[in-house]
Amino acid sequence: MRLRKIGTMAAALMAMATLVAPPSSASFAIGNYDLMTNRYTRASWFWYVTLCIPEKNPNCLNVAARPRLAYYEYYESKVWLVDG
Repeated sequence: MRLRKIGTMAAALMAMATLVAPPSSASFAIGNYDLMTNRYTRASWFWYVTLCIPEKNPNCLNVAARPRLAYYEYYESKVWLVDG
């Protein structure tokens, strides 16, 4: 009897958790990001993500990384979201 009650409660809890779970999204949020790594002792970059201009396509993002120190390289590229 007790095992049946626990099983029923567990099944009800799993069903409820499945129904009220937040939606997942694989898209990259637009904004600024700070990347600090322990691989390099003096290197850090700040990244920013914006919409592509002039495309204005919702599946296109512009990703850029600017180093905090002058002797590292600047990176910028367009990212196309596919099947997402």
